[in-house]
Amino acid sequence: MAGILILFGVLVAVAILVGLLWISSRFKLIFLDNVVRNRAEIVEPWRRLGELGDSLFVWRLGFGLVSLVLAIVLAGSFMWGVVFLATGDRFMILSFPAILLMAAGGLLALLTTIVLICIALWTESFVVPIMYRFNLGAWEAWGYFLPWLKSYPLQFALYVLWIMVLGAGVLVA
Repeated sequence: MAGILILFGVLVAVAILVGLLWISSRFKLIFLDNVVRNRAEIVEPWRRLGELGDSLFVWRLGFGLVSLVLAIVLAGSFMWGVVFLATGDRFMILSFPAILLMAAGGLLALLTTIVLICIALWTESFVVPIMYRFNLGAWEAWGYFLPWLKSYPLQFALYVLWIMVLGAGVLVA
C-alpha cells in the first residue's frame, strides 16, 4: 500500500512539474511579446503565441529528459567506482582503478553539466527571442542560432561566463 502511495505521489509531482514547464514555456514568449509591444496582456498573446510556446515546451521537455538520463548515467559511472569495484571479499574503494573511474566520471559529469548549462542559457537568451522574431519552432530557431554559435564561439562562451559571474555575485550579495 505504501508503495502505491509513493508511486502515486511521484506521478502527481511529475504531472505538476510538466504542467509548470508547459505554462513557463508559453509565458516566456508572452513576457517577451509584452516587453516588445509595451503592454501587459495575457489572453491574446496566449492564443497567438500558443504554437510557439508548445514547441518550446516540447523542446524543453526533451532536453530535460535527456539531461536526466545523462545525470543518471554519469552518477552511475561515478558510483560504480565507489561501490562495485571489489576484489575478493573486500572492497577496493581506494584502489587505482576505482579512483580513476571516479575521477573520469566526475570530470565527465562536470563537462556535461557545463554543456547543459550553456544549452539552457542559450535557449533562454537567444533561441526564444529568435522563435518570437521569426515565428519559428524551437528546433528551427536552434537551426537559425547554430551558425552564429559556430561563427562566434568565444563571444558566446564569454556570455555564459559573464552570466555565471553575475550569478555568483548575486549569491554572494
